[in-house]
Amino acid sequence: MRIAIVQSEYRGGNLSGENQMVNHTANVLADFGYEVLLIKVSSKQKEMEKLYRLKAALNVSFGTGINISSKLDDFKPDLILCHNTFPNIGFAWMKNRKEPIVTFLHNYRYFCASATLSRNQETCELCPIKTPIFSLIHKCYKESFLATFLLYIRQVTPKSISNEFNVP
Repeated sequence: MRIAIVQSEYRGGNLSGENQMVNHTANVLADFGYEVLLIKVSSKQKEMEKLYRLKAALNVSFGTGINISSKLDDFKPDLILCHNTFPNIGFAWMKNRKEPIVTFLHNYRYFCASATLSRNQETCELCPIKTPIFSLIHKCYKESFLATFLLYIRQVTPKSISNEFNVP
């Protein structure tokens, strides 16, 4: 069986629990005899590129990003494990895939701009329970109205259009 693992890797490198989990998963699957392709896009490396912040912002808002379809087409996986697409890969590529895709949730990014369901070190559930407009009021992502606005757009876009969990 051929398994592709997809990750937009956080800056934390080996300090990130998610990064460690992805590497561990790839190693364990390979040890069990599965053929594994690890597709990683590193935020730390991408940050060096011109206009990275603008590109990442657009990726977040529209689910676009680096198109990994050609790598997947060449590998021909039987299964795709998707650990994170935020902010570099997006999910637009998923719409044309025939393989099963398993998406892991590592935080609350889909429901909370800060991804933590907390604000000022207190539990905050205003956005998932009431409306994501509260993320704009409180500038929840990076204490920036603009950065939060881009996540807000994604959260209020109809799920049938925007959400990787509704891919046909």
